[in-house]
Amino acid sequence: NITDSILRSADRPTALIATSCYLAYGAYSAINKHGISIPDDMSLISCGDDAEPFGQFVPNFAIFPASLEELGRQSAEFCLQDPEKRTVLRQLIYSDLIPGDTLGPVSVKKRK
Repeated sequence: NITDSILRSADRPTALIATSCYLAYGAYSAINKHGISIPDDMSLISCGDDAEPFGQFVPNFAIFPASLEELGRQSAEFCLQDPEKRTVLRQLIYSDLIPGDTLGPVSVKKRK
């Protein structure tokens, strides 16, 4: 599958940002399956409040919490607007990053 090919690639990313905690848990499992160290080899960040962090699966996840209720409210407002007056959603809903054990140091990877 595509995840396996990305994780085996010589140009493997140094960070992964998941759009939900559930997706981040799946990514965490795939990354570990490939013997990649989090956060030494790859950082992992979750965006969303769809699940409480489960310490037994992922210790101290780095996360940008986003209120799913607020995302839903703004999405509904956007859809109900007159299409000719519709604008991009007004703001990012994410709050400040909560750093965790899945976030490594910033590094610049040089491409060949």
